[in-house]
Amino acid sequence: MDQKQAKEWLLSDGFQIGPAQGDCEFFGYRRSRHPSMPCETNEKKSQIEVRIHSRTYMGDPQAWASVTLTRECGDWFNLQAYGFPASSLPTSLPRIERALADAWNAVVAVMRPKEAL
Repeated sequence: MDQKQAKEWLLSDGFQIGPAQGDCEFFGYRRSRHPSMPCETNEKKSQIEVRIHSRTYMGDPQAWASVTLTRECGDWFNLQAYGFPASSLPTSLPRIERALADAWNAVVAVMRPKEAL
């Protein structure tokens, strides 16, 4: 999956697209589809961000993905899955998104035990 294909897939999955940053031509973001405790700052549902990183290594173009969930619960937390092939994004994202939402809920359970789901 190249950058163009990834962008098309992200749009079809409900993501908004942000501008180029670093080794990414763009990034995608949307609210998570999985239940999670809201952010302390804005009380909104968790948002995930997907980046497709690309480079050429020994003449071979490569693309890999990262998925990030950043939230606040007293302190800021940046939960991330990274380094998996961009081509696996359509099948990997649901599992990764669920894992990050569950990890965030675990953070809240430790940081604020009375508020956990």
